[in-house]
Amino acid sequence: MTKVEANLPNILRVLMTAFVLLGTALSGTSGAQSNVTNAICSVYFVVNDAVFILALTLMILGGAVYSGAQILPGSARGQVQAYAMGLVIGGTIGAIIAMLAPWLLGQIFSTSATNIATFCPGF
Repeated sequence: MTKVEANLPNILRVLMTAFVLLGTALSGTSGAQSNVTNAICSVYFVVNDAVFILALTLMILGGAVYSGAQILPGSARGQVQAYAMGLVIGGTIGAIIAMLAPWLLGQIFSTSATNIATFCPGF
């Protein structure tokens, strides 16, 4: 089992949480537009801040672990390098998600503002 397959339940858990929060915001009868706007803007800021910082941290940590594995004996080097590559790949996927989130949330919100950053600049 690869690292991506091992982390798939965590990724699905985050996506399901986002959909539950969005569904909760959409179910309100009074002020539904405000609830949707607040939910989308909060998801945008979490993805834009926390996920991007976590992705960069994973890539830096993966690079450090990979370079540190070079001094290990051959029997342990492969395992540590594989772990480090999993960190780098996870960070890369997180950075891609963080870069695509504004466009995707703008498409979901379907307003004239295609970039969600212009829609909620100071939320």
